[in-house]
Amino acid sequence: MEKTELRNIFESPFNLEKWREVMQSLFSVKTIRQQPKQIPLPANDLAYDAFELGNTNTSDERLIGFYLVNLKPNVWIETNRVGLRNLLRNVYNKDVDGALIVFVNEHKWRFSFVSEIRELDDEGNILQTKTESKRYTYLLGEGEVCRTATDRFSILYGKPIALSDIKEAFSVEKLNKDFYNELSNWYFWALQNVKFPDDFEKDEEVRNATSVIRLITRLIFVWFLKQKKLIPEELFDEREIKQLLNFTDKTGSTYYKAILQNLFFATLNTEMGCDKRKFVNRQYGVQGFYRYERFFNNKERFLQLTQNIPFLNGGLFENLDKNVGEPGEKRIDCFSNKITNETRLSVPDYLFFAGTEHADLSRSYPDNNHGNVKIRGLIQLLKSYNFTIEENTPFEIEVALDPELLGKVFENLLASYNPETKTTARKQTGSFYTPREIVNYMVDESIIAFLKNQLLEENSGVKVLGKSQIEMFGNETRKGQLTFEQKINESHWIGKEQELEDNLRLLIDYHNENNPFNEKDTLLLMKAIDGCTILDPACGSGAFPMGILQKLVLILQKMDKDNLHWLKIQEERARTEHQVLVTRVQKDKEYAQHISFDDIRKKLLKELDERLDEIHDSFDTDINEPDYARKLFLVENCIYGVDIQPIAVQIAKLRFFISLIIDQKIDDSKKNRGILTLPNLETKFVAANTLIGLSKSNTAKPISVYPLENDLKDVRHKHFSARTPETKKKYREKDAGLREQISIELKKVGFPPTDADQIAHWNPYDQNTSATFFDAEWMFGIIQGFDIVIGNPPYLRIQGVQEVTPDLIPYARKQFVSAQRGNWDLYVLFSEAGYKLLKTNGLLAFIQPHKFFQGDFGMGLRNYVAKEKCLYQIVHFGAEQMFESATNYTCLFFLQKKVHKTFKYIKVDKPDEWLQNTNSAADFILPQPEKDQKWAFTSEEKQNILDKLQNQPQKLENITRKIFQGIPTGADKVFVLKYKGFESTKLLKCYSNELNKEIIIEKDFVKPFLMGKDVRRYEKPEIVNYVLFPYKLLKNKYVLYEETEIKKQFPLAWEYLFKNQEVLKERENNRFEKTWWQYSRPQNLIEFDAIKVITPEIAIKPQLTLDSEGICYHTTKVYSFVFKDNTEEKQYYWLGLLNSKLLWFFLNSTGYVLRGGYFTFKTEYLKPFPVKRIDFKNKNEKFCHDKIVDNVNTILDFKESGKNTFRLEAEIDALVFVLYGFTEDEMMTTLLQMPDVSEAERREIQFNFKEYIR
Repeated sequence: MEKTELRNIFESPFNLEKWREVMQSLFSVKTIRQQPKQIPLPANDLAYDAFELGNTNTSDERLIGFYLVNLKPNVWIETNRVGLRNLLRNVYNKDVDGALIVFVNEHKWRFSFVSEIRELDDEGNILQTKTESKRYTYLLGEGEVCRTATDRFSILYGKPIALSDIKEAFSVEKLNKDFYNELSNWYFWALQNVKFPDDFEKDEEVRNATSVIRLITRLIFVWFLKQKKLIPEELFDEREIKQLLNFTDKTGSTYYKAILQNLFFATLNTEMGCDKRKFVNRQYGVQGFYRYERFFNNKERFLQLTQNIPFLNGGLFENLDKNVGEPGEKRIDCFSNKITNETRLSVPDYLFFAGTEHADLSRSYPDNNHGNVKIRGLIQLLKSYNFTIEENTPFEIEVALDPELLGKVFENLLASYNPETKTTARKQTGSFYTPREIVNYMVDESIIAFLKNQLLEENSGVKVLGKSQIEMFGNETRKGQLTFEQKINESHWIGKEQELEDNLRLLIDYHNENNPFNEKDTLLLMKAIDGCTILDPACGSGAFPMGILQKLVLILQKMDKDNLHWLKIQEERARTEHQVLVTRVQKDKEYAQHISFDDIRKKLLKELDERLDEIHDSFDTDINEPDYARKLFLVENCIYGVDIQPIAVQIAKLRFFISLIIDQKIDDSKKNRGILTLPNLETKFVAANTLIGLSKSNTAKPISVYPLENDLKDVRHKHFSARTPETKKKYREKDAGLREQISIELKKVGFPPTDADQIAHWNPYDQNTSATFFDAEWMFGIIQGFDIVIGNPPYLRIQGVQEVTPDLIPYARKQFVSAQRGNWDLYVLFSEAGYKLLKTNGLLAFIQPHKFFQGDFGMGLRNYVAKEKCLYQIVHFGAEQMFESATNYTCLFFLQKKVHKTFKYIKVDKPDEWLQNTNSAADFILPQPEKDQKWAFTSEEKQNILDKLQNQPQKLENITRKIFQGIPTGADKVFVLKYKGFESTKLLKCYSNELNKEIIIEKDFVKPFLMGKDVRRYEKPEIVNYVLFPYKLLKNKYVLYEETEIKKQFPLAWEYLFKNQEVLKERENNRFEKTWWQYSRPQNLIEFDAIKVITPEIAIKPQLTLDSEGICYHTTKVYSFVFKDNTEEKQYYWLGLLNSKLLWFFLNSTGYVLRGGYFTFKTEYLKPFPVKRIDFKNKNEKFCHDKIVDNVNTILDFKESGKNTFRLEAEIDALVFVLYGFTEDEMMTTLLQMPDVSEAERREIQFNFKEYIR
């Protein structure tokens, strides 16, 4: 079948005869039913009937069935995934390994694939079914772009097809990668060709990057609206555009200004109607009117095309220009009729409509493969891909670009070069996009913990004795005031906790359709969900908040199919808020002086009626799908996000907007085409620094502030659902006025002016700035904490923090226990901060590196957790990479603000398998960790061995004078030279990587220098490099040579150094300008002259050797051990011990594993190793010591001559086990715990052990 013919089939209404041809030619189906076999379906609202069309065997002997389902006309096939998923089980049985199903609905059809691998016995009976829990689908038919489907399936023609080939044809990952790569190329090309005003951001690279990312996200959002048929295709049709425009903009940017800016800032941000949407020629005024009339050939046609685009609101498309026509005007978007502004903004037309351009992007990528890259215009690029407006879930995947791609695009594009930190913007802020399956697991565990707690404790029933006062925003008790509660009944789930958890897991399972709870518990759970508060403190582009929303919607679907309970809950909430407001106003005597209470009551009743009307509109299924109301009120009442990057917050909000839009029904007979305007999320997702709080003053808050705070809460609540620009403006002005009044009142009673000003000046509606602080009470009205804090905190070492936000470091040392030791990483601060943001029984769920388990810098956080006894669960991924574009070794880290005796520990060795089935890895219940301990969570067997090792009274750190790292020169390309030979007795010939040529240098000005790869197990170091050594020995200490000394004594060295002067000066921002020839960190120089054991920093097994002459210096990637002078044991003994299987077991159990099974041999991981000291009066111990020494000497000699050392090393291992007092069983248990120890090694060690134990 030709590719063109296949595409025509995919892009046309479904035709059964044509589909039979596809089955035969592409899938080689042998059995095609001429009369399709009807499959009985239960009564349902989705499908008329279903048929079996045929089946085939793949080349790997898997049976694939083909099916057809005819849907009813009222089914909206573009989004009705849940209903179609629920039909699957009725369409095919467990007698196939995979099902290819076509769902047909008039002119559209879905082509879906689901797989269930059957394990059969010799007689063909099913032993086990392994379900692939994901359903993959293409949306095909009239009006769809089917390039991807055509490309994928056409390659199957004429070849034997395996099940993996079908899976590959339905893979969404490749589609996403192709799109990201193409869009990234366009982005870097655009950066070279755009120009934006510098009124707000002076740095051109930062300004262009932010503006282009904003443009891309706005346009992709519009593209999703186009999928929803809310925006006409003609606005992106090049032929139509050529008729509309005259292309006379001086910068060649007519399309961006006349079409896109008018679409963004006027059409979508202005109510429908001729009096609203019209051109104005004045240079200043209402920002919503159309501009650039001078660029149109046919403005009437443009007005016609835009007249039916609904007003969306939501703040996404607000023009960011500030103070237009006033003093201090700042142009950001530069949406302006003013001719003088025309050349200030340039986004050329070819960026959108170019066919194929060639661009040099080599400066934007760290490789040499982007010197001549093919690039298409952005509109052409978007047109060539399929988009779906419904977010994929981990189990429902449409092979198209979904709204989640906005988050991935954001992370991808922020990898553009950042000139300030000489790194990428993503690394600068430490952000990485979390895989969807990880998000789903963390969301599930968090929700289960929350709901379980609600049914066990929170809703068991309490009677409150006494009264409480209103605190900030009017919804909590004043701090410090006690209330007394008496439990009046207990939950019926007490003693049945496992059954409760099992039921909750059924409730959150995409594959289970039923609600396992009775009506009473269902109502309790729904009220708990309505009242829960969930925060992502580093929300990025919104992966976790969106994951939470999807899962809570799923739960509500099951518990309340017709939405009646959810409606009642929202009505009750509105009436309660109304009553609180009435009571408050009654007590406000100052307010009562200006207006009678009857007038107030009437006004408030009118507002309540309007609020109830809004609620009923949201639930009206003539206007919206049922999920719309579920989502809207979850977003309004439950979900919050913070991120330090304003653009990230914008994208997170955008994803929520799309999620709400997809569940609205278009009705051209109704106002705004039946589309409800989007909520304003500015006080739900804020740009702020989560780690820095308001400094809490000891000054009591004045009484006058409380009513102002309550008023502010009301204003922000009303702003959430404000539907017109005028209404939004009114509430924003009120917000600013109230903030200013609160600031004045606080200053009156002695509040620090900085705190009061921070409160007044934080403007949640400014989309360009990020607050320097975060306060949940002030920003969200949350006082008692959050039920769930979830997310992926930034990973950034203290050195990176110093470059990005240096003020955080002294603040952190004062405010965070986790910042008290070592070179901490940002994520440990987030862990502590996140925990402090929880309410009692709340749960924290983070994905973060597990390096803090063992690292010295993690001691603060480990001790904090030990003190709180709050560890709830750890999922340890070891050396496996969970982020596609980042090298980080991570874990899932769960804390609960509740005292626990034990926690759940899961070690994942096969992440791909675990991601498909999170029950595939065994879990252990372990005791809470103790204070001042490194975390090495192990099985009982392994722990017993570690306990035996701990019987040794001394550790490696007790017998070494120093364990130290190599020399940080700061410029190895200059200082480290490759040895080429002797030029004379006093001169060396070397190669310089910096100069890319050979040089001659004085022998006395260099030292032998080892790189990590030069250090190999039991091999005498071979000198292949030398390091320039600009230091002299003076009174047993190395000091830097003066310039004159080097010039006089080592003229060749000075000549070489001088040639590299500029490179050396530039280190660490010109820190060494005066003594630019020095090392960056001249540390431990005197120690290198000692005899020492040395090891590479990273190795797959112990690779230690001996510098027996004390002449070798080395890089920072090598560590040295210098033993105390009073240790009687010989250096060769220590070398044998540190290369032994027992040390390797210890490091495997307690150390830090890297990808590929490599471990770090850094100081902090080796210092705790328990060492066996020799009692030389004990003849057995002396014998073992001497035998190890002899063997090590022999091995060193054998290595030089290339002889095999297998038996000698096995003998050392056996002797070490004897010295440590192991029994044979204990030794074999230890060796069996180490998968990299071969059977031959175990037998040889066991044989020697038996010899020596006698």
